[in-house]
Amino acid sequence: MRAFDMDRIISKLNSMMINRFGVAVQYISVTDQADENFITLETVKRNAGAPMIVAHNQLIVPIRVEGTLVGATKVNKINTLKPHELSQVRETIDLILGSALSAQYKLDMTEQTLGHIAITESLSNVIGFGDRKTIRDRKASGV
Repeated sequence: MRAFDMDRIISKLNSMMINRFGVAVQYISVTDQADENFITLETVKRNAGAPMIVAHNQLIVPIRVEGTLVGATKVNKINTLKPHELSQVRETIDLILGSALSAQYKLDMTEQTLGHIAITESLSNVIGFGDRKTIRDRKASGV
């Protein structure tokens, strides 16, 4: 996802979270190499199946797309939140960020597929999908 799009999504998510729960969300991509985020990402990897991790006054929510870990969110200063509010925070993060990252993944895969189809159709020894008749077309034409 383009950086400005992700920043805008995080900004809107944070305004919702601050207004409703009084906490802010920090998104950490698995490609982030910053030292301060290393511990958070390692914690998420060690607890791979957990929907959320609560430790040291922090809530960490793993973000997965198609079952693959793509990042995590960290929410600090959660000691004032009740257990059901922690669940609501996690669900909101999953809904907003999970949906956005999943949609971006699907767009990227579609673009890749279209690129492969364009390359394949440009080769002279490959029959494109558009050039093939289906079984139904053959039966209709009597072939």
